[in-house]
Amino acid sequence: SKFNDEMASLKEIVGATTQNDWKGPDAELFVSNTNAKIEKLNNEYTEFLDQLMALINENHDVFKETQQRNINMQG
Repeated sequence: SKFNDEMASLKEIVGATTQNDWKGPDAELFVSNTNAKIEKLNNEYTEFLDQLMALINENHDVFKETQQRNINMQG
């Protein structure tokens, strides 16, 4: 959530670049390229979190199975 807030704030700052002082094709290109990089970073971060959660869940399941097997062997 904090990451998403920071990304939104960064996009807002980048977008404001061309509102006052810096205008023209160079400014527009800068904003476009920077927004594309922000979007790419956001997608990569989201994908990383998804993979991390999947691994955590998988390890949790394996741990539970091992725990149950150990309990069964003691009985």
